[in-house]
Amino acid sequence: MNESKQRVFSGIRPIGDIHIGCFECKKVLAEGVETKLSPIRERATELRAHPERVLRALTSGASRRRGIARETMIEVRNAMGIDVRALDGFSK
Repeated sequence: MNESKQRVFSGIRPIGDIHIGCFECKKVLAEGVETKLSPIRERATELRAHPERVLRALTSGASRRRGIARETMIEVRNAMGIDVRALDGFSK
């Protein structure tokens, strides 16, 4: 059992069939959450400082995916027997 779990379990005291966590348990939990979220927060701060990088990545990704989507829709229409040229009159 790791140190955090030992600290938590040593601080739990039973009350009937219910176990109530102590302040120490909540402190250990908060430390664990902070440890996990810290890198995410740091990355978010970095991205907020450079919005142009985020926009460039989104634009590039959208452009690549648009081509993939176009090819997929051609396959779908072919599989369904839909002639796109016959639909041209419906868009006007």
